[in-house]
Amino acid sequence: MRYGILAFALLLAASSATQACKMPILLGIAQQTVQSEVVVVGTVTFIEREVADTKSHPEALDAMPYTVAIVKVETALRGVKNITHIRVGFVLRAESPDRGFEGFGGNRVTNLAETGRYVLFLQKHPVGNFYQFPSQTPPLLIADGDNREWAIAEAKLAADAIADPMKALKLENAQDRALSALALLMHYRQPASRGEVDRVPLGAEENAAILKAIADGDWTLVITAHTTLTSALQYLGIAATDGWNYPVVPAGANAEAVYRTAFQDWLAGPGAKFRIHKSVLKPKI
Repeated sequence: MRYGILAFALLLAASSATQACKMPILLGIAQQTVQSEVVVVGTVTFIEREVADTKSHPEALDAMPYTVAIVKVETALRGVKNITHIRVGFVLRAESPDRGFEGFGGNRVTNLAETGRYVLFLQKHPVGNFYQFPSQTPPLLIADGDNREWAIAEAKLAADAIADPMKALKLENAQDRALSALALLMHYRQPASRGEVDRVPLGAEENAAILKAIADGDWTLVITAHTTLTSALQYLGIAATDGWNYPVVPAGANAEAVYRTAFQDWLAGPGAKFRIHKSVLKPKI
């Protein structure tokens, strides 16, 4: 069997994650990428000595003491281009294994340190002149000797899919196409920020390519975090009104394989008319 760029590494990561089950599960790399404005791989070159007292949001009554790290950008995966450095602010917290930042993929941290190399999932701070990482997207530390290339590859697949959906949906490997399709479904299901939105249908070509990529993927493999492609059913939001009904899984059968066959059958029948919708900001009047 030929595996995609991520499949084998994800299987290994899922196995190690189950041994750390005492830790809460974080969002998968692809979902963190989708939810972030900016995703970069970089190394902290400097920590500003003066704390930046900044309100966490415009309506906050009190300022918070943000420490600001200067990160040299090695790879810009999403949201920025042609930059060499980025400012990242965070409120110093006591690092403790009991806080549960190991999660899927391991090496999650609450603070940045000089010379540390990280995958950073960032949002622009609403007040300060820096980016920040929300609690559900903590930095992924790339420690000496670690191989986190699978995480960088997953983040790149998700970011590339958002940037150029049709190119991502034509990748050579079926599992890479499937993850790209899942990332697009996550992206399109997100409510657009900063305004009212309309739900508009995708173009026919992209719609068909996403559904086919999901159907062609291997549903028995972990696709991101601890999830398989069965999660696409929720992101699609298909229901009985669309001609979809969850199949009965025979005793001893692989549920994911049964769901995949049912999805393929649905797609060949009533699913051929199904249209995915995405959130689009309404124009300001």
